[in-house]
Amino acid sequence: MIIFIGVGTFGALGTDMVVGSVPPERGGSAAALSSISGDLGNALGVATLGSLGAAVYRDTFAPPPGTPAGASRAASASMENAVNAAAGLPAAAAEALMTAARAAYTGGLNTIGIACACITALSAAVSLTLLRGRHGATPSGDVPPPQREDTSEEAAGDSLPAA
Repeated sequence: MIIFIGVGTFGALGTDMVVGSVPPERGGSAAALSSISGDLGNALGVATLGSLGAAVYRDTFAPPPGTPAGASRAASASMENAVNAAAGLPAAAAEALMTAARAAYTGGLNTIGIACACITALSAAVSLTLLRGRHGATPSGDVPPPQREDTSEEAAGDSLPAA
């Protein structure tokens, strides 16, 4: 819920910035591009960070001594496999296997959290650097009226050549 409060708030602001930066007749295309970009970013983020977490889990999982080879091999692949492997072990061995799996899984989640914090800090620094001094743009909807030429007779008389 907390994630979606932040995503909803900043997603709406980001879409408003994108749509507001184009002429009104191009707003639909800009909104679609913003939506597709957000979806692609979410998918790539989940895939990349999920792969990072899984790699950390596999690299840090250390099965307890005495764990059968099949259960140890299965548990080293993923947390789901560790839960399934622990189900077929005696209580003490299952608890030891799950303790090792939880430690490796927590390490993966902590690594993902650190990566997210670094990405956020880098994104904030880039945004502050690139967007500094970019204020005063006219948002869409607040477009000033077009300048009309003065067609009155008085103005027309001023533009005629002297006789």
